[in-house]
Amino acid sequence: MDDIVGRLQSAFPSHQLDVIIGSLLGDARLECRSQGIRASYTARFRVHHGEKQKDYVYWKYQMLKDLVSREPYKIKWRNEKRNLNEVSWFFHTKTLKNFGIIHEIFYKNGRKIFPKEILPIFTDVMLAVWFKDRHQWKIAIGSFDYQRFIDTITPYIPKAMSYKIGNPRIDLLSRKRAEPATLVGANTSVSG
Repeated sequence: MDDIVGRLQSAFPSHQLDVIIGSLLGDARLECRSQGIRASYTARFRVHHGEKQKDYVYWKYQMLKDLVSREPYKIKWRNEKRNLNEVSWFFHTKTLKNFGIIHEIFYKNGRKIFPKEILPIFTDVMLAVWFKDRHQWKIAIGSFDYQRFIDTITPYIPKAMSYKIGNPRIDLLSRKRAEPATLVGANTSVSG
């Protein structure tokens, strides 16, 4: 087992690691607080979702409660791109060395990546959280069929997020041997 994977598994209980990794593959981010120059490499985990996902923010908060010093709260802000006033819910964790470990894995040259190092510990819960977090994405599930994918993640979808699995757009991509179901959006692609 990779040392990084072992450090991840010992840093957080599995239910928290599932939420953290799944969220980082989606909309969450880690904010680096110290890059190890004068002190240990540290970071904090930030969750930020729109008004419609308030219950989902609280679900994540409940999973990570012992790492957080303040309950989620509402903020109002101006979305200049859409010319709208928005309402969001967010919280962040305490700054910890363990989040610094994850930051080193998930961020390269200031950009968030999908680190292959997490594949040995990737779980159905991580996949479900990732699916819930993404507004638009694409997942090619190889020889899986769409219903099997939905059956895999549904047990981990809180009621507040069930709308995410109700009506996705489905395209079939032709390949030489298989026609995998593909959920279509932007920015992300995972092949099975």
